[in-house]
Amino acid sequence: MIHQAAAAGPSIGSRRPQLDALTGLRFLAALHVVLFHFGVPAAASSGSAVAESVARIGFIGVGLFFVLSGFVLAYNYAGDDGGLRGDRRSFVVARFARVYPLFLFALLLTVPSYLAQLVELYGPRVGLIRAVLTGVPALLMLQAWTPFTISSWNGPGWSLSAEAFFYLTFPWIVGRLRCTTWRQLAGAGAALFAVAIAAPLALFIAGRFVPLEATTVRILGGALTLQDLGERTAGFNPLLRLPEFAFGVCLGQYHLARRARGAPLGGGRGAWLTAGSSVVLLALFSFAGHLTDARYVLQIVMFPLFGLLILGLAEGGGALGRVLATRPMIRLGEASYAVYILQVPLWHIFAKALLTPEVRAERSPSALAFFGFTAFLVAASFLAYGFIEAPAREWLKQRLLAGRARPVTSALGT
Repeated sequence: MIHQAAAAGPSIGSRRPQLDALTGLRFLAALHVVLFHFGVPAAASSGSAVAESVARIGFIGVGLFFVLSGFVLAYNYAGDDGGLRGDRRSFVVARFARVYPLFLFALLLTVPSYLAQLVELYGPRVGLIRAVLTGVPALLMLQAWTPFTISSWNGPGWSLSAEAFFYLTFPWIVGRLRCTTWRQLAGAGAALFAVAIAAPLALFIAGRFVPLEATTVRILGGALTLQDLGERTAGFNPLLRLPEFAFGVCLGQYHLARRARGAPLGGGRGAWLTAGSSVVLLALFSFAGHLTDARYVLQIVMFPLFGLLILGLAEGGGALGRVLATRPMIRLGEASYAVYILQVPLWHIFAKALLTPEVRAERSPSALAFFGFTAFLVAASFLAYGFIEAPAREWLKQRLLAGRARPVTSALGT
């Protein structure tokens, strides 16, 4: 059964030491996704195959977020008894207050451009019907559950749909996983990897023998081939991405157990884990972006490496950990959620004001335009964090948790 921390765990108001390097890491992950969405043409024009590959593999940043999310939640909310620290309602409210205000703000910013696109593609009647049928799941953070709604409205929001599911399952997961030793962590990691790789690998193999592009499914004027349906299911379905999050929870439990045992943290082990995983990841980034047929297999192959990177940074991280824990990187990390969720609506604003319709439609800015957009996005994200995200989070907590103990918070963004 799931143990409640109110009975055996530490007080929900107590805070564990902040892991500032992980906050800085969040910004790098968000920036990598932005590079994937808007920087591939600029990277390709540089003439560097490595730069282009790094840009094309940027979608992998979402996988890093999933593993990091599981780790952070376990670190902050796993009790000493192995279950949830605090009551479920406080946990759910804290997660809702953390992500929904800015998620909703991004949706509202997307309304003009998305409605115009639907009307242009399908006509006023069908376009408005599609807007409603895709808008309701988006508002409820359910869009990632069907292949036809994943990329609707604010495309990057699909990962928040997955995160919402992860949050709901976290109390159950943390109460059942036991990863307090290296052997338990390795065993659980291997099992989760096998589950996670099954669907992408099956799709990859099927694509070699079955003409999946030959059959098309149509709904409300939209069309997806069987290949599209397979990719959108294997690559985006929250249930199929759950193992990455669960692996992060395992890592968090393992790290907490090491702390409880008094294991030395901040020494050579963390530096070696960080350096080794970083080198392997960068080597993969340098060529894997060109393996487009295997992208959904690659995102699973890399999540164990993300786990080692996160664990290394949590244990000190060496030189990279010190850089990521600097005050500028912490501030950028705090704004990273805004960078991620606002990238598409702010692109429409930036591109409409400064770029040609062709560049805007193809998302193909020059290197100078891409850097200009990135600067605009980061600046706007700081404002969104300070004036929307943080105040709305506190306002919701005060009203939804009136009379209850405040949930754990930290610089990790929980």
